[in-house]
This record gives sequence, C-alpha cells and structure tokens, in this order.
Amino acid sequence: MSPNDKENSIPDDFHEDQSPWQEEPQGNSPQPISNYHQEGEFYYKEHRGPIILTMGIVSLASLLTCCFFGPCAIISPFLSILTLVLGFGDLRQINEGVMDPDGRPLITTGIIFAGVSAGIFVIGLILVIIFIAMGSLHHHDTFNIKFNF
Repeated sequence: MSPNDKENSIPDDFHEDQSPWQEEPQGNSPQPISNYHQEGEFYYKEHRGPIILTMGIVSLASLLTCCFFGPCAIISPFLSILTLVLGFGDLRQINEGVMDPDGRPLITTGIIFAGVSAGIFVIGLILVIIFIAMGSLHHHDTFNIKFNF
C-alpha cells in the first residue's frame, strides 16, 4: 500500500448517502423538534407574532378606552410589560436563527403598540402625581369669595 492509497481511501465511518465534500453544520443551527415547522431544510420554532400583536393592541385599547381609570387601566401596564418581554425575547430568537423570521413584522408591531401603551401610562401617571402634589400645596380655598354689600 503506497502513501497515495492511504490518502485516497474511504474512511471507515463513511456512508454511501454522504458526500465526502459535505460539511457538518456548525454553530447553533436549529434542531428538529416535533412542534417546529419546516421551512426549506431548516427547522424553525414557531413565532408568536399574532399573540404578541393582539396583546399589544389590547393593552393600548384598554388604556385608551378606560382613560386611566377602572380595571382595564390597571391591567394595561402589566399586559404592556408582558408583551414587551415576550416580543423582545422572540426578536432575539429570530436574530439567533432559532425562530421563524416570518413573524418579525407582527412582533415588531405588537412591541410598538405595547411601548406606546406603556409610555402613555407612565406620562399619565406622572401627570396625576403632579396634579395631586399641586393640589396638596394649595391650601387656601379660591372659591370662597365674600362680597360685602
């Protein structure tokens, strides 16, 4: 056996359905799992775009319809925070190549709605605190006007 024969020999772990030029996948490529759906040759985790979009819309609508008062206004900031956490988590997974990238527009829109809702809530809360503080500083009654006739 010559040295050239050793270089051209087929490895023991080679299977006929493998190509000798095919490289092993590298990095953190998605692994097939039963609840994933297939797109091309990769398996992606299903995105939660419709859920995140719905949560963002509900958080903004509940805040605006209840005008900072009532049970909806109490639910809105918690729903906004939950939507932001889930949305940014899904965007991170999409950027890593684990989650289906088709959900990016829905997720981004849901994050925008939740961010607007959280922003309006924070601004409204600051204004309420300012008005309460201004009212407590104002001790005298301005509407108690006495006319001497």
